[in-house]
Amino acid sequence: MAQNMDIESFHVNTVKLHGEVRKADIDTTTWQTKDGIEKESQKIVIKVDDDNCDRIELVDKDISHMELYKRGTMGTFTLRLDIAKEFGNKYSAKIFIIDFKEDKK
Repeated sequence: MAQNMDIESFHVNTVKLHGEVRKADIDTTTWQTKDGIEKESQKIVIKVDDDNCDRIELVDKDISHMELYKRGTMGTFTLRLDIAKEFGNKYSAKIFIIDFKEDKK
């Protein structure tokens, strides 16, 4: 008989996705710390059509990769899936790009 397991969080680094880059933008977020210091973070938000023509939005935290994500580029993404327990029995899922390999032309 299966026992109910209470998992706080887990990470998977082997998810692969093949698709076409449709759009990539740098997203900048600013906020203030409790000490009043203004902080800023940037990430690339990429819209990808997978091989089933489903639109997926991915995030790359390394903005130096922006040049990789040109519209119409086909390739395979290696993704990290993070699932974390939030409040109560709710979970959140985040997907991040680890690597992108453009298809050979």
